[in-house]
Order: sequence, then structure tokens, then C-alpha cells
Amino acid sequence: DRQYTGVNTNSVRSLSPSLTAPTLTIGDNRSIGNNGGSTGNNSGTPEPVISFSTSNVNFGRISMGASADISITLTNIGNAPLVITNISTAEVSFTQTNNCNGFVPSGQNCAVNITFSPAGLGNRSDLLSVSGDGAATRIVSLQGVGDSAILSQNHVLNVDFEDLALGAYSESDLRSDFNVHTLQYRDAVHGPDHSSVDIVADPANSGRGKVMRVIHRKGFGGESLQAGGFRWRADFPAAEEYYFAYDLYVPADWWQPLQFKLPALISGSLQEATHQAGVTPEPETIVAFNARLQLWSNDAYGRGDRSLSSIVYDKTSVQSARWANTVEPTSLDFSVARDNIAGQYILPRGQWVKIEQRVKMNTPNVADGKLQIWMNGELVYDWDHMWLADINHPGNLVSNADKLINGVWMYSFYGGNTKDPRNQPPNDQYQYYDNFIVSNSPITH
Repeated sequence: DRQYTGVNTNSVRSLSPSLTAPTLTIGDNRSIGNNGGSTGNNSGTPEPVISFSTSNVNFGRISMGASADISITLTNIGNAPLVITNISTAEVSFTQTNNCNGFVPSGQNCAVNITFSPAGLGNRSDLLSVSGDGAATRIVSLQGVGDSAILSQNHVLNVDFEDLALGAYSESDLRSDFNVHTLQYRDAVHGPDHSSVDIVADPANSGRGKVMRVIHRKGFGGESLQAGGFRWRADFPAAEEYYFAYDLYVPADWWQPLQFKLPALISGSLQEATHQAGVTPEPETIVAFNARLQLWSNDAYGRGDRSLSSIVYDKTSVQSARWANTVEPTSLDFSVARDNIAGQYILPRGQWVKIEQRVKMNTPNVADGKLQIWMNGELVYDWDHMWLADINHPGNLVSNADKLINGVWMYSFYGGNTKDPRNQPPNDQYQYYDNFIVSNSPITH
């Protein structure tokens, strides 16, 4: 896997044995890890030895446009003065200031203040590096999460799981969190009934707190009792335009099924929006839409595991993968785009990513609706779509001239063909979700 997966603090090693110090917690979700210093050499040739009060600094979640500061201590535990030749960070989100003045006598210390101002959404990581004349280079792992600064009053749905107890995610909590069955739709709620959804601590220890975990069980695709996964419909007031965002984490050893279906905005019910793959829908019978997000395995299209697309169910389109692409997000020639992997988006494993989707309804009879997708704030899909507003088909099952966006289809599903062994995981495996937001304004950009 070639995706960057952040800093593994277990691989940060000193050149001599470490001192130990208690873990310090800063605020609700920022922390300073154990000491990564060195015992030094107090015999033979005098030499300086750099030691830090910690080897790991985690700032937790910081809103875009805001910043946070954490101070750590640099000590010269060697038996000669330390002349600092370099003290620096690399990633623009992290900066440092210090009062060391380039010189630390033996047995003395100084303070290094680190500031985290996220330059982008999602996980950010860096190394604070310090070296000195005659001293081995020492590093401190820096981590933080850039989060949206959108005000909550713009949200019609906001679920972060922080107020829930760890353990099984109850159906009553789920219904309350996601406004299930507050509209006329009575789709089944699947997940809690099969012990497939839990509230757990963040597996990446990124400072985000509690998250939702879903299991997909060994040897099963689909949504049966044995398979796991989840599906339910989140309800909210109908509108012509919405932004929908959530965080997704798949572990470093996560196995990609042939098709992995993800949550997405919807109008109406899933059944109303469905039409057969490869068949152009009849406009007078399609009364809803969904813009489902989906990850594919390399077996599907030869584009590599975890290639991202949107599968659009609307009244004018044959089902086909709208490929996410960082170079050509506006490409609509799917027969060409299918084989063009330059710039394609591959979901990384072992790190949190933030997905955002925008859907805007079209003017009646005009294909000026919008479907856009951002990954960690980067636009990867952008094109016009004709969703529903169409007054030329009065015989529709339900009038679609005034149908609007009114829900999220919450989906964690392995299939298509659930009997295909390529949709049946070889072992139990988990995905993790956090921070579901539906807003009438942009969330990550």
C-alpha cells in the first residue's frame, strides 16, 4: 500500500535507553505521551545528550482557522554543553518557538512551544527534529486533526457519538441521533438488531474520542444476520441543496471487498430510486434518487483496491461509476475515465479521512443540478446532473417536480452480489465512522 498512513510512534527510537514520565492530558482530547529522552554518557569523552519530556504530542481535534499550543521541555542530560544546530518542523500545520537561545548547559533545560494550526482537514502529522554539535538528533512525533469550523446552527444533522456510553449502539439511541422515521419513510433499521454496531474509542488514537464501529463478519456478504454491516435512513427537512460529510477509518490490514457501499444523500426511499444496472431508466417511473458512494476492489475495474466512485441512481442515467479524480474531477466520459487511472482517488488505510458530498437539485427540465465530492477538503468529483425536477412526465408514481433532498441512506454493505466470494471477507473486520454532518453550507472547504 503506497498511501501515507501517518507517523508510527513505535518506530521513533532513541539512540540510548529512554527515561520514563507519566502521560499528561491537555484539555479534553490533547495529550503528551511518555518521555523519549536518553540517559546520556557520563564517562569517557564529554558529550551533550538531547532529551525531551515526551516523544509524542497529540493535539486532538482543532477547528480550521484556530490553533493550539503545547509546551515541552528539552533537557541536556549529557556531560558537556549542547550547542543546538537545528530545531525545526516540516509540515506547515506545525510550528515551533523556543527559549533555548541555541545553547543548553549540561544538566539544564529550556522550553519548546509547539503550535498546531491545521492547514487542511483530517489527520496531520509531523516530526519536531532537534540536533546539536556532538549530539545525536532527537525527534518528537506531532499529531493533530484539522476539523470543520462550520457553526452548528447550519447543521440539520450532527452526530459525533461523544455523549454515548461505550458498548453496543442501541437502536433507541440510533433512532434519536439520526431522526429515524420522523418522515413518512419506514425503511428497516439494520445493525443494532444484529449486534453489528458499537460505540468504541478511536482506534487510531487521533484525539477524536468516541466513534462508531461496524463489523462485517467472516465469510458473509450483504446484510444478513451473519453478515453484519448496517442500513437505515436518516431523516431531515427537505431542501433543494445539502452538504453531507462524515469521517471514515479502515484499519491498515483492512480487506477490500469487490463492492463496498457507503452512506450518501437521498431523496425518497432506496426502492423508489433503484433501477437495474445497465438499463436506462424510464423517467416516468423514477421518483427518487440516491448518489451512493462506493469503494471497489481491483477485480472490479483494474483500478486498484479502494478506488472511489459515486454510483448515481437518477432519472436520466444508466448506473455507472462516476470516478473520483484529483486531476480531472469534471471528467464525464466514463468509458474513457474507466481506464484512466491518472489522478484517481484511492482511499488510504490506517488513517481517518473526511468525505463530503454536495447535491443540488436542478431547475425543472434543465440539467443544472450538482453532484460534488471532496476528500479531506480536496475536490475529486464535480459535474452537473438532472436529478428529479421534471414537469414533462405527469404520470410519475409521485410528482417529482417538487421532490427534494430529505435524507441520508446510511449504508455499510458488501455487495452487489452477496454470494460472490469476493464480497465475503476472509476474517471478521471493522470499519469506523465519526462526525456525520448534514448542512446547508460547505463543511470541509
